[in-house]
Amino acid sequence: GQNMEAESKNLLKANPQLQPYIIEALRKADSSIRNFKVSSVKVPEEMLSQLFVPESVKNQMRASGGVSVSVAHYLRDGRKAVMKDGSPLYIQDALEHESVGTRTFIETMIPIIYAIKTGKILYIDDFGAYLHPLLAKTIFDLVNNASEDGFSFVYNTRMAALLDYSNRDSVIVIDKR
Repeated sequence: GQNMEAESKNLLKANPQLQPYIIEALRKADSSIRNFKVSSVKVPEEMLSQLFVPESVKNQMRASGGVSVSVAHYLRDGRKAVMKDGSPLYIQDALEHESVGTRTFIETMIPIIYAIKTGKILYIDDFGAYLHPLLAKTIFDLVNNASEDGFSFVYNTRMAALLDYSNRDSVIVIDKR
């Protein structure tokens, strides 16, 4: 949801060294995404004026600003095929114009790659919601091949099909009845 979107953007802004790993994952998942750009943006005053929060919070939001992520795609030809390297790129805002599945993938990949690269334990509640099975497989390929010390991926899901992608030796199935 919106909380994960904001947290992922802030995590990416604070850790620009993650960008090459995320681009690699995006290329594996979507053949037309080639790059992305993270930018700081000013929080619009009209938005701040509509918030029912103390002025001190609004001032903090003004000072810290927001984060915008733009994605570069290769153009497609008349047959919808991705044009070859060197073709023109167009930019669109990743979180407004991408599909829900692509947005979810991007928002999920950022904390996963951060946890892998820093050796953290990551827990995601209701993992896989709004995520295409092929995108989920890309995530599990990354998680299952991670060798960094300390990294663990813990999740719960209502999508039993995701268990097919998990490392079977590390799956614990709990049936709520």
